[in-house]
Amino acid sequence: MDTRALRRLAIASSALLATAVGYAVGAAATPRPEFVPAGPGEATYEVSSVQVEYPFEPQGGDAGSSETLAGVSFTISWSAGYPGPAVCRFQLFDENSEEVGSQDVEIDSLTPSLSAPAPIAIPVSSPPASGRAECSAGAPGVGVYTLSAVGSPTEVDASSATILVRAQWSEKGDPGTNSCIGVAETTQGETSSDPFTVDVGDGDVFPVELPVPAGSILGVTFKCIPFGESVQATQGVDAR
Repeated sequence: MDTRALRRLAIASSALLATAVGYAVGAAATPRPEFVPAGPGEATYEVSSVQVEYPFEPQGGDAGSSETLAGVSFTISWSAGYPGPAVCRFQLFDENSEEVGSQDVEIDSLTPSLSAPAPIAIPVSSPPASGRAECSAGAPGVGVYTLSAVGSPTEVDASSATILVRAQWSEKGDPGTNSCIGVAETTQGETSSDPFTVDVGDGDVFPVELPVPAGSILGVTFKCIPFGESVQATQGVDAR
């Protein structure tokens, strides 16, 4: 599963995505990319409450705890607004403050402050006693999605409907994560959908639920803005 697909799952559940970034080892290994921490004023994640579990058995493991792995729990917080995805470097140290393990982890959280739902596993060369982490500047998307209805609304029940929506990236490139709403023009007036997050490929199609009967919908308008801002519908898309 690619990173974008993983991010969709994280967004769908309002969860934290923490994906380990692996590097091969050995004579022919690709050099580890240089890590550049966020500078003053750059949006990033702040990592706190770092707890180290050793030895560690990953979830789903059937071989018992491993003395070559440590589990790291932590809390992350936005430094300002939503940073977008960022790489955080976790480092583990022994009782003599010597590094015994490190791991780069891609973090993407739609929640301003959140504890990791499960420890991440970090290979270690000897027992760790403490840990710390710092993060690169976030990489938010550029521009916003344009959403257009595909076909007609479909009835879900007597009080709601769904409509398929196609997303288009901005001319600047991948918008990343946006907050969007849909407003249904009906025979009784206008009704807004609940806000929903969008992080999809250019041209992807997905359903949006509207809190009105399908037969009463005359048209639908959509508005998307970068995640973390307040969204109101002003971008019109006819869905008759």
